[in-house]
Amino acid sequence: MRAVNLLCVAAVASAAVSWEEAKCVMEGKSIAFMGDSISRNCFYVFNKFLDTGEIEWTDWERFSFVKESHRCYFKKEFDDIDATSEFWFLQKAWSDRSDTDGEQSVADIAGDVAKADIAVINSGWWDLKEDDDADRYCGDDFGKDDCEKDYKASLEKLVDNILSKVDVPLFRETSCCGEDDGEKWIDAIEDANDAAKEVMGAAGVGVVEIYDNYDSKDIDDHTTDGKHPDPDACRRWFDEILPMIDAKQGSGCFGATTTTAATSAPNCPALTKKACKKKKKKAYCKWKSKACQTKSCASFSTKKKCKKNASCRWRKKAEKCKSKA
Repeated sequence: MRAVNLLCVAAVASAAVSWEEAKCVMEGKSIAFMGDSISRNCFYVFNKFLDTGEIEWTDWERFSFVKESHRCYFKKEFDDIDATSEFWFLQKAWSDRSDTDGEQSVADIAGDVAKADIAVINSGWWDLKEDDDADRYCGDDFGKDDCEKDYKASLEKLVDNILSKVDVPLFRETSCCGEDDGEKWIDAIEDANDAAKEVMGAAGVGVVEIYDNYDSKDIDDHTTDGKHPDPDACRRWFDEILPMIDAKQGSGCFGATTTTAATSAPNCPALTKKACKKKKKKAYCKWKSKACQTKSCASFSTKKKCKKNASCRWRKKAEKCKSKA
């Protein structure tokens, strides 16, 4: 298995990746994007940026190879830096021919995708859509009808067959906010993202965290139609993805970098009474019944504190911290 844990890396130079830095990261490399039409739109923007340094839409017909059926496959070559960029359209996280009535499936193309040096894959929205064959609607309630169990199983196959076989494996979070009944979808998307982080974390696959870039209140400011990100929103993806690639490759395209462990809440039960009552610990711990106890998720009023607790999740719609249990 070529995938290894990706630490959190912060580029010292700047938050926005420059054109020169992007070319440096991608020189001599091949990158495979695999995902839905949201990923496809940002694939267009990525290619334009890597080709010209500009962040804007580009004409999809300019790419060197095109299959027009749902614009399923594209390949772009960058001769100046000896790089290639490919896109495969993906609906559900995994399928084989038994799922597709003998038609082409993810299993059929997995070997081609895994030939890339870098893979950036996403699945989520299509997995949540109403499934007539399975008689369920995971976007309505991700916690029923084996939705989470089946999604994790599909992601594990994605890891085994593609992400574990590339040098730099990345999985992109699903973005906000879903189909037309988006308010109902928000909880399901957040649950699906949590499930993906669990699977990818266990496999050592880096997760590109883009879900918090916008929510239902400002989604129209960052998308073209309430679903697909605009070029500037795609740019924010690249500012996350390219430094992660650079860190894993060790190409040093961003100069000095600093590597840090992810911050988390203290392990309250392990603390002494004195340590439990220290100012920095009191935000997460409380001394009660002669023991240091972790505060309930509901006591965390900010997203930052909530997300530091592995047992809690921030519910964007309700703007409250709740237990994952």
